[in-house]
Amino acid sequence: MRGIEVLLQQGWGWDAGCWGAWRAAAPPRVRLLSADRGYFGAPFSPEGQPRVLVAHSFGLHLLESRWLERVALVVVLGGFQVFHPEEEEAGRRSRRLVGRMRQRLDREPDALLADFRARCFFPEPGLYVSSGRADLELL
Repeated sequence: MRGIEVLLQQGWGWDAGCWGAWRAAAPPRVRLLSADRGYFGAPFSPEGQPRVLVAHSFGLHLLESRWLERVALVVVLGGFQVFHPEEEEAGRRSRRLVGRMRQRLDREPDALLADFRARCFFPEPGLYVSSGRADLELL
């Protein structure tokens, strides 16, 4: 049976290392490719012909369009259709929270990222450490 390539794209505030547990659990016939936005090091876009794309959250919105043209299946984990809710009150609250995150990113980026990750999908905070220094402008 032929193998399959799967492209993994992390969401905001993560690097490609966040897929480490997936790599450990993947069967031998599945080749996992990682794209990396460059939040914590040099950005990277792999070569290959993935048939499946797995994007975490905002990663789908930050993806290179060429990947969407190539894959047969897109899986989004913790995704959303729009960034801010369309309902007026919820939209205002969302914009305020993002504004506070941007201010905090300037003042205390490590603490902001730690808090953000603790509230995200990551089931065991503290086990994941970014591979490099945060690019605050890109974040």
